[in-house]
Amino acid sequence: MMLRFVTLLCAITLLVACGGQVGQPRAGLVPDVSSGPIADTGALVVRVRVPMHPDYVSAATKALTVQIAGPTKMNATVGLVLTAKGCKSSLMTLSCALTLPSLKACPTKKPCYKATVATFDAFNAASHKIPHGAHKLSADQSFSFTIAKGNTVVSLVLEGIPTTVAFLPDANSSLSGTQTAGFIEPKCTTSTQSVSVVGVDADGNYILGVGAPKVTLTSDDAAQLSVSHGGSSAPNTFTLVPPAAPGYAFGNHTVHLTAKATPGKKSGAKAASAVVNVAYSGNICGVITEFTIPTAGSDPHGVAAGPDGNVWFVEEFGNKVGRITPAGTITEFTIPTPSTRPFSIAAGPDGNLWFTQINTNQIGRMTTSGIVVETAVTTLSSSPESIAAGPDGNMWFTEVNGGNVAKISPTTSTINEFSTGAGSQPAGITAGPDGNLWFVLSSASQIGRVATSGAISAFPTTTHASNPSGVAAGADGAMWFVECSANKIGRISTGGVATSEFPLPEAASTPLRITRGPDGAVWFTEFSGNRIGGITLGGVITEYAVPTGASEPLDITVGPDGALWFDEFATNKIARLR
Repeated sequence: MMLRFVTLLCAITLLVACGGQVGQPRAGLVPDVSSGPIADTGALVVRVRVPMHPDYVSAATKALTVQIAGPTKMNATVGLVLTAKGCKSSLMTLSCALTLPSLKACPTKKPCYKATVATFDAFNAASHKIPHGAHKLSADQSFSFTIAKGNTVVSLVLEGIPTTVAFLPDANSSLSGTQTAGFIEPKCTTSTQSVSVVGVDADGNYILGVGAPKVTLTSDDAAQLSVSHGGSSAPNTFTLVPPAAPGYAFGNHTVHLTAKATPGKKSGAKAASAVVNVAYSGNICGVITEFTIPTAGSDPHGVAAGPDGNVWFVEEFGNKVGRITPAGTITEFTIPTPSTRPFSIAAGPDGNLWFTQINTNQIGRMTTSGIVVETAVTTLSSSPESIAAGPDGNMWFTEVNGGNVAKISPTTSTINEFSTGAGSQPAGITAGPDGNLWFVLSSASQIGRVATSGAISAFPTTTHASNPSGVAAGADGAMWFVECSANKIGRISTGGVATSEFPLPEAASTPLRITRGPDGAVWFTEFSGNRIGGITLGGVITEYAVPTGASEPLDITVGPDGALWFDEFATNKIARLR
């Protein structure tokens, strides 16, 4: 019987649109197969049309390979360049043909052949081969067919196959940074941000238009930054929505966005994804919210960020330790010993809260569930005042009447004391960037430094009789302090040189405590001025009035939410500035 040759036309329609400014797509294939009656043998003719226009298939696509599996096995390569064999151009279109003859017929009408197709970004027309080092622009993708009498037509649409995902803020976006390093979003803005998510091929081209992968963008913390999709009319566009004012987001908080590009199921390729970090700045927006402590007349005195994501404080005359959530819910825990007058509190390296008991000469330790252990200070009537975690794993505290700086071991509760001199009144201790602890000697108008070995140094403030009352490490590597009698903010190097003083705008403000803020400035309480002030490293001062008059703000810290938290000693409140 004579062999009859039947031609199989494989019309590959290139419909992946991609804007010229953002790059070109890589190829994938989705078949639509129809077939006629069975033939004895036939030939497979692959006809490829490549529109030479920036809105179509990637200019990087230079070659296509076809691997035939079935009754007859065959491999072939077709170049998708003008100089390749079987290619010609007309009307801004490149047409190429690949003929695979003498394919044995299928025994039934069901397809018995499978063609696996891949695209590459390079082709050697002289050797009619894909050169070594060429990039594969699509995963292997397959379609089934049969050899039948007449023509069997397979219509294919090239689909973009991403290897990575691009996250692209709008030109007018307030996001700054890069996808690799992460982006910064101003905390105090309430504006939404428009961004695009685009699949990227192996050659770094963006994939857009018909046949492009489906893209998604999700947030791991929708309360801080939610995501909405642009819809079918804008499939690559998303809107980032921050919390509305006056809530604002958590300062210095990072939200992790997952950008994903998923190619069509028939492409045979996997989805590509990328995690994009968006961190809010530590800016202070100037909004103060106050929360009343349940126990009346408790006189809060000391605040600290806890290891549990809450802010903790002590109630000097309520004889309690309080906990307040970022949302403002307060829980109180009674100290077992009565009338201890807790004065200062700090988080320890052991996951507990440590506080001083100025009236009973003890150091208290409390778990986040409220269990208290108390340890007596060695020197009688020493009045332990402030406490802080040291770089050596111990808790360090000052004895304002005992004239000592001391440390207590979280593991053994052993206390070691180091004398600062009689009548020196050490207070306001904190860890410095130099591996030492820093404190103030209020009556001597000096700034003190103690090494973890116990060696003590003292340095005078510039203004005589300034009565410093608090010190904090600045973002510039220096120590910043408040001078309550001089009404100034001072700066001293870790070498002990007092370099600058900055008078407060209002007289008799009585700055008492100071902390490094989330924005890189240092922030302080104005006890008599009823304000919270901040000073940049360049000396620019900003102040915010406390809503309740004569509140006597005393201690201040940065909470786990990136806001400034402070106590109002006279009005029995805990307040938040963000």
